[in-house]
Amino acid sequence: MKKYIFFLGIFILLFQSSFSQTIENIRYQREENKMKISYSIKDAKFYQIFNISIYVSMDNGENFIGPLSFVSGDVGENITAGKNKSIYWDVFKELDVLKGEVIFDIRAKVKKDIAKKYFVIYQGNNITPYGLKVGHVSIVGWYVSAFANTNFNLYDYEFEKNMIKEYPVDQYYIVTDDKKYSRYSITVGMNYQFLKNLYLNLGAGYGYKELNQIINEYLYDNNTYLKQSYAKNVSESYSGLELELGIMYSWRYIVLSGGVNSLNFKRLDWNIGVGYCF
Repeated sequence: MKKYIFFLGIFILLFQSSFSQTIENIRYQREENKMKISYSIKDAKFYQIFNISIYVSMDNGENFIGPLSFVSGDVGENITAGKNKSIYWDVFKELDVLKGEVIFDIRAKVKKDIAKKYFVIYQGNNITPYGLKVGHVSIVGWYVSAFANTNFNLYDYEFEKNMIKEYPVDQYYIVTDDKKYSRYSITVGMNYQFLKNLYLNLGAGYGYKELNQIINEYLYDNNTYLKQSYAKNVSESYSGLELELGIMYSWRYIVLSGGVNSLNFKRLDWNIGVGYCF
């Protein structure tokens, strides 16, 4: 027996929830034995996630069948707001015939739990190439961030007021323009979602910075070259309050980050990162 779809009249019932979002721009078209129903979710908060269900009536809204089971597309759980959503209904798997004054009722329910995502980011810059940031994002989330390099325990001398303390009397040195930083930090902070895929990071913690200047050492006797050494510049080395400000962009499973760190309000270090969101 052949199955038919009879359209005496098709009406779309708009649904408006208590959260002020609306289902709009609904249109339909027949694709072989399936029905494609398009719609948009408007006036929703960018962080809201919806459960979408669809019902059908063939008696002008007196009775509804549903939620329909043989549907695919933008229907079910975890549907975000936006335009050009589509539901595909396999009519004859659900019904033998579709006729009468047909009304579709698309219902959107805001999930109680706003979607949370955890992330791991590899981050760094030219001074601290090794960094890690982990946490979770929601409207308000948290994170832990750390940066470091491998330039520790470099210095042989301490350099202060343009002089090396307790330097051997039979030697002299020349300070070069080359330098290396020993640097690390750890911060904890908060994420705040201010746009659909954008998050602001603000954190505080502890940081350490050590400036090591490279010197060439010589003997006074015949100006004999001895070696190259490191001298810690005491006035340019410090530790204390580390502040962090940054931004993250999340797209599907990819998250990108960037920001600045400040140690004791004396120095700004930029950072960038890329990671995985799950």
